[in-house]
Amino acid sequence: MSVCSVAIGRANPPVIPEAPKPEPKPAVSRKPAAKAAPTPAEDAEPTLDIPLRKGVRKVAASLLDLPDDEAERAAILALGGRMIDGKLWDASVPIRIRHIEDATRKLRYLSDKELALFTLDEFAVIESSEATQVLLE
Repeated sequence: MSVCSVAIGRANPPVIPEAPKPEPKPAVSRKPAAKAAPTPAEDAEPTLDIPLRKGVRKVAASLLDLPDDEAERAAILALGGRMIDGKLWDASVPIRIRHIEDATRKLRYLSDKELALFTLDEFAVIESSEATQVLLE
């Protein structure tokens, strides 16, 4: 019997309908949607790269009063990075470091936690926009 049923199955094979194809699902990303990067305007203010303990921070060039000398410029950028790391300066107000060597000497042996004991006024002159406007008048 088994040979006979096999012969019948080969002569009249059963018709099996094809399964419907699954529709492709849209890819779901676990990451939040990326916001469109703002395009820099042509009149955008130039920025400076201030080296931090972990990385680099871009700061508007108008916030630091930089001299023409490259060595002093590098020292001021390094001091700015130490002040940002120590949370003395948040890079939102303009400052001027007048005595670079003195500030470097003071900051050299202080850790970031110890910098929290000081104020920004002890290392740099804070330039307010009001003082600048009075000088211009």
